Amino acid sequence: MMVDRLQDRVAFGKPLSEQSVWHERLAESRCMIDQARLLTLSAANMMDATGVSGDFSLAEAYAHQRTLRTVVGPDAIHRSAIAKIELAMRPAARASEKKA
Repeated sequence: MMVDRLQDRVAFGKPLSEQSVWHERLAESRCMIDQARLLTLSAANMMDATGVSGDFSLAEAYAHQRTLRTVVGPDAIHRSAIAKIELAMRPAARASEKKA
């Protein structure tokens, strides 16, 4: 939905999808979505038998997750590359939606 809006809206004479500030926001959104999915999958796998207890380091990992994300998060160059990939993938998906 975000990509659709960025491609449809125009500001300052060009689509929002061509403005670098939105590339960063789009890439950050993709990173956060993937991170949430992977963290959920990982947590579900760890909690399958033992739950959140002092026996394992899951509770501590959650406590330190925010700091770790800040330290090893993607930089501006990575975000720009991710945004370009996301924008390139969407036209193909839109074309297949129109055919259906």
